[in-house]
Amino acid sequence: MIRGTMLRRISLPVALAALFLVPLFGPGALCSCGGPAAPAGEPARAPTESPTGSPAATPTDATPTPAAEAPVALPDFSTPDWTRTPSATGAFVVAWRPTPAPIPRNEEFTLELWLLFDGQPRHVSQLGVSGWMPDHGHGMLRSVRAEARPDGSYHVDNLLLHMRGHWLLIFDVLEGSLAERAEHGLEVR
Repeated sequence: MIRGTMLRRISLPVALAALFLVPLFGPGALCSCGGPAAPAGEPARAPTESPTGSPAATPTDATPTPAAEAPVALPDFSTPDWTRTPSATGAFVVAWRPTPAPIPRNEEFTLELWLLFDGQPRHVSQLGVSGWMPDHGHGMLRSVRAEARPDGSYHVDNLLLHMRGHWLLIFDVLEGSLAERAEHGLEVR
């Protein structure tokens, strides 16, 4: 009896990890065997769904280099219209602001977004933006698009938080061996 209970408790976290890791890194993410690799010269395919079950953002085609060669005039992120959300380990900070502000319920909105590594903007291999309602166990009903801009920022559109209540805005970054998430909680009225 105890053994069966332990297996059930272990199975759920393993299944949740599989839902996150396999679409993001492929079948080899769950073991050290490496799993099947994409044929040489063929780019890895982006997931069509985020780990939360909501549609994932379209990956950017930008290379992992600083956003511009000349120094970029960054916005003043200390003003009240900007929100700064650090990633889980602090590897990067997402500075973002919505249009319109505040984020409306059941109306489309966009984000101007900067990924800052050591205070400098950078485009990454993949940027996913999604919304998740933890109290209800569901995400957004939209496929979000994130487009890299020449100034180092991103334009994120097709966002819509359709219900009143507590939401998490989730920013997933994939850059080389870095796969990290930043989350920001907000109340939609």
